[in-house]
Amino acid sequence: MLERAYNFLRVLLQNSKNWYIIHKNALKNHENYSLTKSNFPVYNLTNANANEGAHTDNMHQVNDEEIKNMVEKVLKETDLNVAPIAIVSIANFYGFSVYEMPMDDSVSGLIMADDKNIEGFDAKQIIVVNSKHSSTRKRFTIAHELGHYFIQNKPSHCFAHRDAGNYSLEERYANNFASTLLMPEDEIIREVGNFKKTKIGEQPDSELINYIANEFDVSQSAAAIRLKKLHII
Repeated sequence: MLERAYNFLRVLLQNSKNWYIIHKNALKNHENYSLTKSNFPVYNLTNANANEGAHTDNMHQVNDEEIKNMVEKVLKETDLNVAPIAIVSIANFYGFSVYEMPMDDSVSGLIMADDKNIEGFDAKQIIVVNSKHSSTRKRFTIAHELGHYFIQNKPSHCFAHRDAGNYSLEERYANNFASTLLMPEDEIIREVGNFKKTKIGEQPDSELINYIANEFDVSQSAAAIRLKKLHII
């Protein structure tokens, strides 16, 4: 698994000149947002297949209730349960350094853990997101990659990457985890109540979706999916 992971990383990084580390609370406009530029070697690997399905190996089935319980434990341990969820801080709490760098648009990000520093990074656990993507998409990708880690019971060695068009069971689980983590049910219910207090009469679903998207710093599509899953719209 880790051999595949390093091959993937080398292909990903071979045309890059630098990466940027994302500091705590960096993915929200009103928070302190600073990027630290760092240099690493340019890799040249011609035979690695960047499209290889390099995901965690020990997949097991989980249901919605199990994912909800995982998320509740994360939010309790980190004490970061108020919207918008500080997803970079959560990743840091569990030992992950979070980076962004330019990638092909089909790749949203990756997660990797090893028992030694990962090639090109001064860290044993990393999450990398596509710097070309929007802030909300980066936030969802970080949460998605953490989903792989927690669903696999926090392994010491893991690798997964989020690609466009991958609708495998593992990816759906990670998406479910990300949605639940970024939009906790209790917080959603509280904010829906706040929204209704400011409105008179029935409001179109689009207004509530936009409100939730803004409050939780997620995309409108992610907000709509979460609200539908909770039977609010």
